[in-house]
Amino acid sequence: FKSKWLTYKQIITRAVNKIGERIKKRREYLDLPLNVLAKGVGVSSSLLSQIENAKAFPSLHTIKSIADYLNTSVGALIGE
Repeated sequence: FKSKWLTYKQIITRAVNKIGERIKKRREYLDLPLNVLAKGVGVSSSLLSQIENAKAFPSLHTIKSIADYLNTSVGALIGE
């Protein structure tokens, strides 16, 4: 029996993918190098790359810092 409902893991994975995509898209739109954004929000370039590529999930504090630095809202990054 295969459920048509998404698992919790699938929901979280999709959310992580979308947040990372939105961060990267906004960063590239602003022509901002990854290392500059990382330094500006106080995370390593490696962690930011992992976030953008859905290999790590940022804390709410990090999402807020990224949104502020990119001059956008948390809602825009999480897809509200």
